[in-house]
Amino acid sequence: MFITAVLAASIFVSIPFSSSAETVELAQPDDISVSPSMNNLSLKAGDSVTIYLDIYNKFSREIVVYVYYDNNQDPDIDVGFPNGQRIPIKGTSMGYCELDISVDMYARSTDHALKFDIKINDPLRENTIEADASHSLMITVSSELSAGEQYNKIMGMIENHLPSPLNSPLATTIITMLIWVLIAVVVAYFILPVVIGTGKRAVNDTEKIMKRWKK
Repeated sequence: MFITAVLAASIFVSIPFSSSAETVELAQPDDISVSPSMNNLSLKAGDSVTIYLDIYNKFSREIVVYVYYDNNQDPDIDVGFPNGQRIPIKGTSMGYCELDISVDMYARSTDHALKFDIKINDPLRENTIEADASHSLMITVSSELSAGEQYNKIMGMIENHLPSPLNSPLATTIITMLIWVLIAVVVAYFILPVVIGTGKRAVNDTEKIMKRWKK
């Protein structure tokens, strides 16, 4: 009886120890790697292109990857996710996130760095975690409407700090044209008549002087 009781007690005590010893491995921030299908893109203002973020799951189990982009970080570039931002990827497998990138027709001619925030959700973890593989994509934009340092400046010199929508490149162009029209009106109706009148008087005075010399 004593031996039986001791064996039963040892089995009962060993049960919680064996279960607690079994630890579950969870996905970590460095368990994915990301690379775009195209990098250092060269686009013209008004162009659109579809690319893919290739995401490799180095973890042994399936995880869910979320890709986020804040369209407010660059008003010249718009990024859409036609197939959503949630990408389930099986263990040690490759997945991808489809991106539709559109460049505004009034985008400035410069380099644009698009930063993507990437999170990992392990089904066995309650919350998502930030991945180490957050990625930036560089896009070089060329535009016939952009004039380098004069971009979106009234008369090419004055920064447009008017409230929206008057601070857009189109509004800046219209304001610049109106200023040039105003300048042309002032020149045509005020300055030019004075210049012409002064020129006529100078000619008449010259003619009078020449007549006197002839006499």
